[in-house]
Amino acid sequence: MIALSSLDHPGKIHVLLRALCDLNRHVRQRAAWTLARMHHGKEEILEKVVATQDNYALQAFLSELERCDSLDAALDGLGGIVARISGAADVEAVAAVVRDHFAVPAKVASAAAGRR
Repeated sequence: MIALSSLDHPGKIHVLLRALCDLNRHVRQRAAWTLARMHHGKEEILEKVVATQDNYALQAFLSELERCDSLDAALDGLGGIVARISGAADVEAVAAVVRDHFAVPAKVASAAAGRR
């Protein structure tokens, strides 16, 4: 997973999103580490993570954004959501607000996550 961070290929995000939903916690953490350290598109990645409808994936990604000091920047790109999160003390509270922000119908969410 970490090796993908050095790969400059548009398909790597899809691979990392699938790994972020893996049953193995270590695979999820490494995928989150790689996605959180990407220089551009964190807001779009966050939207795709929410679309997977995988709570563990979302929590892993938000936690890693927080660890690398990128959470505020990613949330700033979402506009008004930041005011609702300012009092949130834990990742699950932030995840709930982010899920509400990106609320989409299940069919659209499955398509965005690459499921059929």
